[in-house]
Amino acid sequence: MYINRGELKRRGSFRFRANYWHAVLVALVYFLLNGGAVTISRRFNTTTTTTNSSFSYNASYSLADDPTIKWIIGLALGVVLIAVAIGFTFAIFVINPINVGIYTFFLRNSSGEAEGFHLGDGFKYNYLNVVKTMFFMNLWILLWTLLFIVPGIIKSYSYRLVPYILAENPDIDTNEALMRSEQLMRGNKWETFIYDLSFIGWYILGIFFLVSVFWVQPYKLSCDAELYRLLAGKSGEDYSFGVEGTGAGPSGYEEPSYYAPGFGRNDSAATSEQTSSSAPSTSSHSSETKSDGVVSEEDTIEYKPGE
Repeated sequence: MYINRGELKRRGSFRFRANYWHAVLVALVYFLLNGGAVTISRRFNTTTTTTNSSFSYNASYSLADDPTIKWIIGLALGVVLIAVAIGFTFAIFVINPINVGIYTFFLRNSSGEAEGFHLGDGFKYNYLNVVKTMFFMNLWILLWTLLFIVPGIIKSYSYRLVPYILAENPDIDTNEALMRSEQLMRGNKWETFIYDLSFIGWYILGIFFLVSVFWVQPYKLSCDAELYRLLAGKSGEDYSFGVEGTGAGPSGYEEPSYYAPGFGRNDSAATSEQTSSSAPSTSSHSSETKSDGVVSEEDTIEYKPGE
């Protein structure tokens, strides 16, 4: 499927600006939970190293032979392993459900239905299924990455839409969610990769913390929600979160007609719609209207098949 990046970005920008402060705060949570806090600490962390050129030691003596040093090293490794285990557990049971809630907000916001922040949606609706699905998604990406880096990148694109699928249907089976994402991304990975590259200028500006928080992160997440709607064939103006309903736009805004005919649908669907609209009607011929606007019986010709 061809991804019209300009159309998609304009729509993402529209939705982001329509609910600006909510989007910024939700994106800030996403930024902090997904590596932003580490980046900030690195920027403000200063380390000092001191060297003493007069330091000398007996070559015949090794620190590794000191039982105290061995105990300290073992304790340090134990602390590191425990910290890693706690970090993984926290990510699996806390961060992943919050991320699903963040995707829920931006997906709802794309149809003008976001009320509040939705950060807890991943905990409220089938929490264990959300945890399990996100865990296996990350596990498969990790295993493919261990083979080679490139297969891991490809697999990450294959499972890119899983959080959005969970946001709309938290009861979906894990395997079905993974397969659904793979189906939607089949033939669209390269276009999505080019779409991501088109934000490289924003990523560079995102080096500055305030720019990243107040624009880059919420803008990108808004566009990503539009990307999901596009690939899932839900980019019409009548889209409603979770169902094919009518999604009202944000207060004070009119829904923009950014999408070209057939945008967000496969070519066969668009072609069939055009064919059906251009096909002649078989029910009756058009009635000719006289100059006074009245149609008489003799002006109406009933069409019969075979005539």
